Amino acid sequence: MDLAQPYLAVAGHTLTEADHSWFLPLITLLGPSLTRLTDVVEQSRFFFTETVDFADDAKAQVQLDGVPAVLTSVLTGLTEQSPATLEDLKALIDAVTKAQGVKKGLVMKSMRAALMGALQGPDLMESWLILRQRGFDAPRLKAALALT
Repeated sequence: MDLAQPYLAVAGHTLTEADHSWFLPLITLLGPSLTRLTDVVEQSRFFFTETVDFADDAKAQVQLDGVPAVLTSVLTGLTEQSPATLEDLKALIDAVTKAQGVKKGLVMKSMRAALMGALQGPDLMESWLILRQRGFDAPRLKAALALT
C-alpha cells in the first residue's frame, strides 16, 4: 500500500488516513494482478471516481430485457437494507435473483456492467464492497439505469 501511493499521487489520487479502510482491501484485491507498481494507477482508476464510462458491451448488457428491473431491485435493496459486508451483498443478490425470477448469472453480469462499466475486471463482490464503502455503487447503478 505504501509503495503504491506515490504512483497514485502522481495520477492525482491523494489518499488520507481515512482512505486506508477501503484502500487496503483494494490493494489486496489488485495486488496479484499487478506486474509493476505503475499498473496500480490503471487498474484502480474506476475506484477513484463516482461515475464510470460504459463500454459498448456493458451498455448492451444493462439494456437486455429484465435487467433494468434487476438493477432497480438492487438499488431498492441498497436503500432499504444498507448492506455493509460481503455476506450482506451476497444475500441481496440472492434475494433479487429470487424476487425477479432470473438466473444469478444474469444478475452478476449486469451488476458488473453497471458498477464497472465493463464485463471484465477484478472480483465483482470485493469490488462492489469497496465501491459501497466509497458511496459509488448507487450512483453507478442509477447511471446504468439511465442508459435503458
